[in-house]
Amino acid sequence: MTTELFTDWLRDFDRKMRQQKRKILMFIDNPPNAVRLTNTKLIFFPPKTMSKLQPLDQGIIAAMKKTYQKRLLLTVLSKAEDESLSANEITRTVNVLDACYWIGRSWNEVTAETITSCFRKAGFPKMLQMKPMK
Repeated sequence: MTTELFTDWLRDFDRKMRQQKRKILMFIDNPPNAVRLTNTKLIFFPPKTMSKLQPLDQGIIAAMKKTYQKRLLLTVLSKAEDESLSANEITRTVNVLDACYWIGRSWNEVTAETITSCFRKAGFPKMLQMKPMK
């Protein structure tokens, strides 16, 4: 993602938070160019600390990838049983749209407990009760 795209997304996100009368705190690793936000406060991780402080790196991504890989494997095994295709031919039947659907479903299956645990592991001592985002 380019800095320009991220800045545009950030401004749009901040506008949505303003409309919902919400104020949020967002942790990011690289600061964008100067951007004026009203309902979003940015906190930047110190350089070279992402692998230790980023909750996604503490197990959230791994949990999502495990579910994704399971979906891929089940699809390949199902096609291997149902069709007389070689392994090479089966892998060609998987397309980007399938992968996008699997990623979305896999992300939705990451539990709140996993996310909370990973935030604690990253050094966030207490999770506040959060409203789901719309």
